[in-house]
Amino acid sequence: MKKKIASILVCALCVLLGLTACGGGSDDSFTKDDGVELTIWIQSNNQPEYFMGWFKNAFETQNPGITLNFVAGNSLGASLATSLKSPDGPDMTATWGGSVLPTLVDSNLLLSLDDVIDEELESRMVNQALLNKIDGSSYGAPIFGFASVIYYNKTVFDANGWEEPQTYEEFADLCAKIKAADYETIVTGYSYHIPQTLHARTMTEAELEHLIADDLTSSPLTGEGWENGWSLLADMYSKGFFAENISGYTTTTARSAFENQNALMIWTPSIDLITLSANTTFEIGTIVFPDAPAAYKAENSAYDTVSPITGVYTDVMCINANTEYPEECKKVIEFMYSDAAQQELLNCFMFPVLTGVSTDHIADEVKSAFDGAMKEVYDLIGEKGMSLYYMTYYKYESGLDSQLEQRFKEICK
Repeated sequence: MKKKIASILVCALCVLLGLTACGGGSDDSFTKDDGVELTIWIQSNNQPEYFMGWFKNAFETQNPGITLNFVAGNSLGASLATSLKSPDGPDMTATWGGSVLPTLVDSNLLLSLDDVIDEELESRMVNQALLNKIDGSSYGAPIFGFASVIYYNKTVFDANGWEEPQTYEEFADLCAKIKAADYETIVTGYSYHIPQTLHARTMTEAELEHLIADDLTSSPLTGEGWENGWSLLADMYSKGFFAENISGYTTTTARSAFENQNALMIWTPSIDLITLSANTTFEIGTIVFPDAPAAYKAENSAYDTVSPITGVYTDVMCINANTEYPEECKKVIEFMYSDAAQQELLNCFMFPVLTGVSTDHIADEVKSAFDGAMKEVYDLIGEKGMSLYYMTYYKYESGLDSQLEQRFKEICK
């Protein structure tokens, strides 16, 4: 599997030879008579090159005369408003729908996409993707979704006769067996993601929805369901769910511990599967975190009423209001929702924005990894939807990710 996944990455990067790594704006020597070049800023981690390389090639083949110049950058948050106004600003940009998009819309920096994302298209979208609308209109086109998952080393599990736990108690017993076999249990570089999964089991759907409400007069980070999530985390820590020194892991060290088979589980965004598969020789499976014990669980919890999967569709593509090529930019948005692009998202272990994208046509090179670690999660989302990463759309105050991480470290010290 390692060689197969790696070959896909190599082929995709060959497509990217014409992409630039920095800078912005179009080449001054490029004229309309030659065609149209669109400069598009992307986040290198969230819109990975292996997908965008495919996108560039496929789009340009279908739209001769339009060239896509993807520029990878990391300053697509608070400073984006200033950049969009500059002469070197892009024609299009990726950003975050929950935290950045409203500010850009308030400043009249983006074009409306209502004529592209119309009622018919919206009716085919995953419900969570519609959270990116601002006052009933679309200014950011959802690119893809991802979930918070626990990947595990299925090869070692099978060798020891260990099965995926279906209950919290079974999970605790499994972790004890893993530690007795001299392995580490769960590692993570995304500690602030974990409380959001736990709160989906200890809070009601209404309580979770209040966390992203527009009209907030007091902090919603209180109440029994909220505190029960942290109590559940403390119980997990005491029962050995996490590796030693769990609060000291980074995304890099957690991934290394998993890839080198020191730790048998990693709690991470689902999109990381393509990197993990490329760097490992063992089979990877997925554990869906089970329901909370009765002592911590709310009646009508989001786990029961929505889904055991927690995730988000916050990455969006926007059109700069100052672009010279609005119609060409809209063609890019339209292509994002083509059958070919939505299918390719699955081949890159990213969740499609449109519902009903079949898993019957997964590329042969990734089918084994997809079936082993992604299909169960994707099928659950199709059946039940996702409970929300509330951090992404939390409007009461900024810096919630830091607050979540800090409290995680205080409990798991």
